[in-house]
Amino acid sequence: MACMTYEEFVASCRVLLQVSKELGDSWVMCHSASDSSTIYLSKTQCFKADMPTPISELTAEKSESPDEIEKLIEDFTQEPEPPDPSSVSNSTPGYIITYEYHIVYSLSHSVPALYFNAWYASGKLLTLQEIWERVSNQFCEQIADNKWNSLTQTEHPVLGRPFFQLHPCRTAELMNIVCCESEQTPKDVKKYLISWLSMFGPVVGLEVPITYYNK
Repeated sequence: MACMTYEEFVASCRVLLQVSKELGDSWVMCHSASDSSTIYLSKTQCFKADMPTPISELTAEKSESPDEIEKLIEDFTQEPEPPDPSSVSNSTPGYIITYEYHIVYSLSHSVPALYFNAWYASGKLLTLQEIWERVSNQFCEQIADNKWNSLTQTEHPVLGRPFFQLHPCRTAELMNIVCCESEQTPKDVKKYLISWLSMFGPVVGLEVPITYYNK
């Protein structure tokens, strides 16, 4: 299984942080107020978007898959189409939503975990239902089918406040397959976190530029 120790997580965070700095991205390293040795990465991003289509309005017809893991890998590893900047900046009607993403180490699963919060310009936090409805179209059916075990609200392990979380229970399993298919070792500190983020981030709007792989 493609797990990692906390020391490997910290090393991988430093690599991601360095690449982010070189590319002019906005990831920053944060420390726990009670224990400076506990770190996580944070990034804040604003979106202007039209109201999403609720998951409940999706068609009831589902495509059957003989192997759930293979379906997840196929969907997660597809390179997403780049967004059209004009469609984002000129969307009407639209509203501003701010996302704050955190990459945190999961002690119980020994893998990275993605936590995030989102709020409107008024400061009002999005509800869990609104978060489910804003999941990328590429993954919304998967989330709808298993939303309570994949995307939920829980206590942030460092901050102790409610945050949304993409559950890391199958991260090691998926990363092990991805590492094998890409012929990289599960312990490849430089590539692990970037590969993981590019697989899970797009589910909740966090895209990883292809330039991260060229560094």
